[in-house]
Amino acid sequence: MKICSEHDTFLQRYGFILSDDPERIDIGWAVKQLEQQYWFQGEPGERIRTAIEGAHPYGLHAPDGTPAGFLSILSDGVYNARLSNLLIMPEYRGRGLGRWIMSTLLYSSRFAGVRTWQLQTDDAQALYRRFGFEVFEGNGAFMTLTRTSTTQEKRETP
Repeated sequence: MKICSEHDTFLQRYGFILSDDPERIDIGWAVKQLEQQYWFQGEPGERIRTAIEGAHPYGLHAPDGTPAGFLSILSDGVYNARLSNLLIMPEYRGRGLGRWIMSTLLYSSRFAGVRTWQLQTDDAQALYRRFGFEVFEGNGAFMTLTRTSTTQEKRETP
C-alpha cells in the first residue's frame, strides 16, 4: 500500500480516496449522515460538528468524487486513540473498504505508535476483531486494542 508524501493518509484503492485534507472533507455532509445513525440518536448537529472538529476527520470519496464515507479519530498520537463514527454509505459496503481503512489508519505514520485504541460498536465487531480488538469485559459494545512494539509490526492484509 503506497502512502503519498503530500498527505500520509491520502490513499487510493480501486478509485476510492481516503483523505484527511480539510479541503476535501465535506463536514456538513458528514454531520447530516451521522445525525441519522443509531449512535447519534437525538444529538443536535452542532454538537456532532464540534466533536468532528476536535478530532482528526477523514473523508472517504467514491471514484467520481462524491462522499462515500467518513470517520474521525481522537488521539494524542502516542498513547491513546479513539476511533469514532466510521461510516460507509450503504451503496459502497461489501467492497472491503472498512478493512482497507482500518489497515491504512492503524499503521499510518500518524498512528503507528499509538499503544491503546478504543472504539464502540454494536454491529461491526467482526471487522475490528480482525485487527486484534477485543470486547471489553462488562460492555459488549466497547472494544480495545493494546499494542506493544511486537504487535505493532503485525498487519491485517486487506
